[in-house]
Amino acid sequence: MLMQAVPLFVTSMALPLLIVVTGVLVDRPADGPPKRLTPQQAAPAIFHAMFSQTIMLLLGGFAIAAALSKHAIAKQVAVGILSRVGRKPRYVLLAAMFTATFASMWISNVAAPVLCFGLIQPILRYVSGAQEPLNDSTTCLARK
Repeated sequence: MLMQAVPLFVTSMALPLLIVVTGVLVDRPADGPPKRLTPQQAAPAIFHAMFSQTIMLLLGGFAIAAALSKHAIAKQVAVGILSRVGRKPRYVLLAAMFTATFASMWISNVAAPVLCFGLIQPILRYVSGAQEPLNDSTTCLARK
């Protein structure tokens, strides 16, 4: 088991702050020598790079997926989908594709699969009359 003094997510979120506070960011202009940025100059540069609109869009999608999973909303949606499409694998697959398409309209195409995995995982456990939960979707979709 890997032991860490500080968890990885803490170090990743502390990195921009530490770069600004320690003053290690250097500006390399094309026409002159490299110049160390002051914390007032470094803060906008580093936070603009680390927290771009794309990164925030992805984090938002992952947060939505985590919230759906934590509060069992994903299971409720899965039950709703199964009650409408039945248990035939072809209809379940079609419903999964429509769910992914609908999710991709509102959130990033990278975060949509994370969201859809949480919605589709409960469906895959019970499609085709599986007795025990299935661990991978290919086994589930291969059954007829």
